[in-house]
Amino acid sequence: MSTRDHIEPHFSPSLLRTTYELVEGDLPVLLTIPHDGTEKKVGDVLLPETTDKLRDVYVRTLAQQISLSCQRNRDQSPTTLAQCTHRQHRTAQIRQHFSEMVREQVRAMHTHYGRCLHLDLHGFASSPDDYDVIMGTNHRKTVQGSDIDVRLHTFLTQAGYRVYLPTDTPQVGERFMAATRDTEDDRLVHVSTDLGLTGVVAIQLEIARRFRTAEVEESGKALAKTIGKFVMEYSK
Repeated sequence: MSTRDHIEPHFSPSLLRTTYELVEGDLPVLLTIPHDGTEKKVGDVLLPETTDKLRDVYVRTLAQQISLSCQRNRDQSPTTLAQCTHRQHRTAQIRQHFSEMVREQVRAMHTHYGRCLHLDLHGFASSPDDYDVIMGTNHRKTVQGSDIDVRLHTFLTQAGYRVYLPTDTPQVGERFMAATRDTEDDRLVHVSTDLGLTGVVAIQLEIARRFRTAEVEESGKALAKTIGKFVMEYSK
């Protein structure tokens, strides 16, 4: 049954703080993981179930590997913001609060560093062209005139990954954020770039299922290490 059939519970600010995990870093990079939570309650309240599809399992684990790779490289790390609430149990208030936390972190990074790279991490089960990573920028709108998407694409492809890079022009068969701007919740890259701050760029990264496992395998570690190297290159 959809949350639309229920009166959704409303939570205090203190309880809302339990619906996400924020690990603050010391680089001008924000990693968000909005869809890999496991909690179905807030406090003692069981949340109603929605019809959202589950595609993003173990994205959070991969994000942790990216941060670990940065720490090993230069003893620094990106900031990581992860939704703790299960994707099928997020209420409108929980989704909106997560978006506001994204805005807060982006503003803070822009104030401190004068720039911010927001990587919004997701997962997909299969791709007709067998991509490893599908990049999303709503046809380059969220990179705001920079070449950060092209640079990341080059970095990943030179490491041997098959990566989809959207252009300015829509293409037949595009998926995810490469093609459309949908709801605010699923398009967090717009949440950050809509702030209108110079130097803020955002890319949605859809990661193939084969790189995402509970116990991170070598393929997942290698991809996380490559993304981590790019994060460090950007942060210089």
